[in-house]
Amino acid sequence: MKEIAGLLEELGFEVRLVGDGSPDRAAFDREVEEWSEGWRRTGGRGPALILWSGHGVLADDELRLVLRDLEPGDHVVTRKVRIRQQGVSTEDLISYAVASEADQILVLVDTCYSGDGVGDSVRTALKHWSEISLPPGRTKWLGAMASCQRNEPSDGDGPLFRALAEVLRDGPKTDKYLSAWSTHNELVSGVELLAALPTRWVAEGQRPARAAVGDERPAFPNPLARPGAPPVLVEHLVLAARGVGHREEGWFFTGRRRVLGKIVAWMKAAAPGLFLVTGPAGCGKSAVLGRIATLAVREQREEAERQGALRDGDPDPGVREPRSFAAVHLRGLNATQAAVELAAQLGLREPKSADAFRAELRELPALPVVVLDGLDEVPSEHTQGVIEELVFPLSRLVPVLVGSRERPFRAKLVEGETLPEALVRYVGAGVTTVDLEDEPDTRQDITGYVRRRCEAAEVDGAGVAEALAARATAQDGGFLFARLVTGFLISRLRNEESEGAVSSDDLLAGLPDSVEAAFEEDLRSGPTRTRDDGTELPTAARDLLTALAWAAGRGMPAGGVWEAVASALGGHDAGSAYAESDVDWVLSSYGRYIVEDGEGSEAVYRLYHREFISYLRNRERAGDTAGAVVLRAVVDLVRRQATVGDWDPVDPYVRSWLATHAVWARGPGIDILRELVAWDRDSAIPHLAEALHDSAVSLSKSGNREAAVELSREAADIYTGLAEADAAAYLPNLATSLNNLATHLAETGDRQGALEPAHEATRIYTQLAQTNPAAYL
Repeated sequence: MKEIAGLLEELGFEVRLVGDGSPDRAAFDREVEEWSEGWRRTGGRGPALILWSGHGVLADDELRLVLRDLEPGDHVVTRKVRIRQQGVSTEDLISYAVASEADQILVLVDTCYSGDGVGDSVRTALKHWSEISLPPGRTKWLGAMASCQRNEPSDGDGPLFRALAEVLRDGPKTDKYLSAWSTHNELVSGVELLAALPTRWVAEGQRPARAAVGDERPAFPNPLARPGAPPVLVEHLVLAARGVGHREEGWFFTGRRRVLGKIVAWMKAAAPGLFLVTGPAGCGKSAVLGRIATLAVREQREEAERQGALRDGDPDPGVREPRSFAAVHLRGLNATQAAVELAAQLGLREPKSADAFRAELRELPALPVVVLDGLDEVPSEHTQGVIEELVFPLSRLVPVLVGSRERPFRAKLVEGETLPEALVRYVGAGVTTVDLEDEPDTRQDITGYVRRRCEAAEVDGAGVAEALAARATAQDGGFLFARLVTGFLISRLRNEESEGAVSSDDLLAGLPDSVEAAFEEDLRSGPTRTRDDGTELPTAARDLLTALAWAAGRGMPAGGVWEAVASALGGHDAGSAYAESDVDWVLSSYGRYIVEDGEGSEAVYRLYHREFISYLRNRERAGDTAGAVVLRAVVDLVRRQATVGDWDPVDPYVRSWLATHAVWARGPGIDILRELVAWDRDSAIPHLAEALHDSAVSLSKSGNREAAVELSREAADIYTGLAEADAAAYLPNLATSLNNLATHLAETGDRQGALEPAHEATRIYTQLAQTNPAAYL
């Protein structure tokens, strides 16, 4: 018990050993009542874990847990009376737990005959629970597990608590990938804990009994959590769970030595400036930037060296000193969010803005190298903000390596100007650009990549590697195409070994001829979901992957949001909706397309390449647009998880990205949010204001300037009211919305009308700068 107490303390529990682990009846009653009343006053939403280990006896088929001072005597009748009077029933134990009014309660009893009454006790507790009214938005769950069934003696060594100790150290023992136990999840639910305990069970001839009621939510600390764990391709997690070694895609990295050599030399110069790696989708921009990050970060480099991924003659940036290197993928982020992630990697205070982050850089002993990948995956309404508030200003202070297609910079070009010329005009002389599409060694590099993949799979692809590379370089997305199609090639070469030789021309003839064709063929011929009860879900892979195509920010969480969106896209009603087990299936079966990342305290998932996002988003569908279907699913989650006036129980993803999904839904999006405002105005109105503002920006960029003015004016009006009620929270939003209203008015030719909001925005920004110059000057 003391070992478990120590493990729980390491996980953040406040541990209380009743009677120092061996109480008499008086100590038990006193301390348990003190705990229950104390928790009711101060426990809040935290989970409660109640553990009992010791001796259990039956009196007239009723279990009593034995305390230190129980003296039953020899007479059979008085023995039963004393046991019933002085022993503790499981119902007593659970009732004390329920009286604490903790939201999420797990009770574990490790004694002989402990299964007796567990189910009955839980049902009685549920009756008592129904008499307790928790504050709005709080959910109640109670779970209980006993170490053995009714009338079953226990292994005297405490098998339940042995299993608990192992789970608290190492999580469940399984050869399957379980999303709930991701290193990115800080918390797991009581249901997950109960399910994990049997995986660590070692007692022969003894079976645990369990029961649970209520609505579980993640509340118990996850011992596998690793704050700040990097994003990882799910396929690698699945293989690791099975105990199978894997080769990171980066380990097959071949070539690009000229580009990498230029980047390494630029990094060693340690001068402020911008190095832009550009090119079409799928040409390997992220692979180049990822190679630099792999070799610059000690832990990743050591693994690369173990895998033989660093070869003689490879350009090498060397391991960077602490606080001198930070790499962020910008997908779904705005300037402030990206600045927060960079600051965390550099050991700086969390900034309130990109400007504040630049001020914090002065604390560092040396200029850091900053890597920003995926600039072209920033939401369109935030693209110019990221460029003007983060990329360009940072490049004047420190070396900044950026990976992006040219699209985000086109608005910066004047007529007749090249991209490098425009960047020099904005940043200064320290600008270097490389277009991977123009690299002369691309075909040779892809040939080497295909050969290395085939060698790792122990098939002979030497005879067809060059022909496949020629096909890859003939279209955009050469490296992405090679990655997908090489998988098909390996399968064919393995079939050749069993069925006889096939010519190189025949091998190539049967392979997909584009990225889209390869992806579609994999979905068509890949595994189909069949649940344990025999239910077949033929569109599960497509529905669940399409849901991720609509993920915002770092990705979409499982455990509610992902399942709801996929169910809506697939047209499933409540009776056939996708569940977390279906998510775990698609992660195991199609993890090669999915990246696991962390946002806040939970794991999130996204498709690993924008080409898959575009392909799945653009598929035709009848009825509402996919964006509107996704938004309605997200709004339905709000209505299920929230109460009017209290959105705290709503999944953080939904609260963070509700407005973004409204923007993506286009026309219907604002109307759907208006319905939510009618249901709960105070909670929903800030999300409507954000959606109106961002929709106006998108409309302006598409040339619909009159509509942009209308939405922008409404956003400014809403933020005016919000700022009057809470200036600290909403004055910055008001200033931004007024500035954008002025811009949109000027774009329509109404320069006179633009003056008033512009002047008011300037006044507010001046006020903010006086209050917090680091953030607003």
